[in-house]
Amino acid sequence: MMCVVLLMSFVLAFTGCNTTTVVHMLDRHALYQSTPLAYLQAGNYNTSITVEQFKSIGNFGIGTFDGFDGEAVLLNGVVYQINGAGKIVIPPDPKKMLFGSCMLFDVERRFAMRNVPSYAGFQQSLLSYLSTNQLIRAIQVEGTFNSIRVSCIEKQTPPYKPFNEASRPSKEYTWKNTRGTLVGFWTPPTVPNTVMATGFNLLFVSEDKTMGGHVVDFQADKLTILFKQVMRLTVNYSPTASSRFDTDPQ
Repeated sequence: MMCVVLLMSFVLAFTGCNTTTVVHMLDRHALYQSTPLAYLQAGNYNTSITVEQFKSIGNFGIGTFDGFDGEAVLLNGVVYQINGAGKIVIPPDPKKMLFGSCMLFDVERRFAMRNVPSYAGFQQSLLSYLSTNQLIRAIQVEGTFNSIRVSCIEKQTPPYKPFNEASRPSKEYTWKNTRGTLVGFWTPPTVPNTVMATGFNLLFVSEDKTMGGHVVDFQADKLTILFKQVMRLTVNYSPTASSRFDTDPQ
């Protein structure tokens, strides 16, 4: 196995690729994050990764596109872009992403949750089920939602607003009797919020892949919960060119 890794790294190094990608393609318990949250909080909005690069690292994840042009869901190796209208499109491979977290997802645990009264109730029940609250969890939830409410962000143009304003959802949508999937992560408070936002961060994608958004609330009679523990977190701290909100683009 070591020989294979070294050979792959050697080949990629001489083709101009980032060898970090190889490490995480082989490490099934590692979560890769394209940039620390602190960079965005500081107003550095320089893009860090493309759609093609993002889906080459894993098959499961979430993120945000350049210019806050909607949110990204990586599910079963396919990247979906949820725009400000709550509609889903397939972005081209060269499209740039502002931020992304992804990994190789295979199910470690699966169980059913019944009579889910709200998103808050879901969170409380799931946290009580976890064996430890010290590890990040990758979470996939499948089922029919009696009602689900999501928020969406709209594309912005420079000069950008400060992160807390720029990332604030501008629209909300509610759908009834909709089947779909929730994708995202739960991050424990032991992870600094300059690296990742703590708590639950889930996005919804409808089964027909036509609509979605950031989860605000939902109700369901029965949901299937799939999750995986994240044993290692790698964050790309590579410096990028300034793209601060208080300056015009260079």
